[in-house]
Amino acid sequence: MNSKTHFTKIIIIWLSIFFTSFTNAQNTVDELVNPNLVAFQEDEVTLPKAPIGKNLLQFFPSSNASLNFFVDSQSLSFVKDLIIKFTVQIQNSSGVVQTVYIGMSCERYEYRQYAFFEKSGAWRVSENTSWRRIPPSGYNQYLPYIAKNGFCISNSVNSSQTDALKTLFDSKSPTFLP
Repeated sequence: MNSKTHFTKIIIIWLSIFFTSFTNAQNTVDELVNPNLVAFQEDEVTLPKAPIGKNLLQFFPSSNASLNFFVDSQSLSFVKDLIIKFTVQIQNSSGVVQTVYIGMSCERYEYRQYAFFEKSGAWRVSENTSWRRIPPSGYNQYLPYIAKNGFCISNSVNSSQTDALKTLFDSKSPTFLP
C-alpha cells in the first residue's frame, strides 16, 4: 500500500469517527436538554367525533382577521403531556367551512394536520401529516394564537381541557356557533 492510499484511508476513518461522534454528541445534548424530544414516539391517531355547533367556541387571532375561527371544545385531547390535539373550524365570509384535526407540540413549537372533515360527514386523513413549524403570527394565523394564548404554557402543554380553554378565552365569554 502506498503512502497516498494509506493517508486517504486514515482521513476517511478520521472523518467517519468525527461525524459519528458529532451526531452522538448532538443526540446526547438533545436528550439532556429535553429527554422527551428524542424519545417521544406518537401513538396511532384516533379521530374525534364530528364537531357539533354547540361545542364550537369562537376565538379571534387578530382584530384584522378576515375569517371566523372556532375550536371544538369537546375534541381536545392530551398525549403524554407532550401533544394537544384539537379540531378547528374556519369559516369565510361566504359561509364556506373548513374543519381540520390538528396536533400541536408546545415543546417543539410545531403542528401536524391529521385530517380534514368532509361535507360527506367523514374525516379524510391528510396526505402530508409531517410535523411543521408553527408559522409566525398574522391576521389569519390561528395556530400561533392558540399556542401562545391557551394551549401552551411556555414550552409545555396546558394541564387540562378546562385550563386550556379557560386560558384561550381568558375570561372573555366565548361565542358559540349557532
